[in-house]
Amino acid sequence: MGATTTGGMDALLNSVTMEFPGAVSSSGQQFETQLAYGLALFDDRFTLIPALGLALSLDSTHYSLFWALQPYSRQGQADVWQLSLDVHRQEESSATSPVDHSLKLGFSVSL
Repeated sequence: MGATTTGGMDALLNSVTMEFPGAVSSSGQQFETQLAYGLALFDDRFTLIPALGLALSLDSTHYSLFWALQPYSRQGQADVWQLSLDVHRQEESSATSPVDHSLKLGFSVSL
């Protein structure tokens, strides 16, 4: 008795491709994530910041590894200096494209 239902369990179990906002790749979709954490070092005088990153799209994969060391500063205070190391690997999905690697060593000072 009553009307037939539409949707319900069938609507929940149908696969739908999610569109990502702010796409960078030529296909229009990209997923990007980064995990970082600050660790106190040398009796809380310095902060070590390791980070991992991953960006996936239909035509490329990008891996990143970041490491930084800076003096400990309270919230609202400017960082005086920072030493950093940034490593990247970019892979294109086409077999003819070479894998791109980059390494950047940085030192910044705020006056």
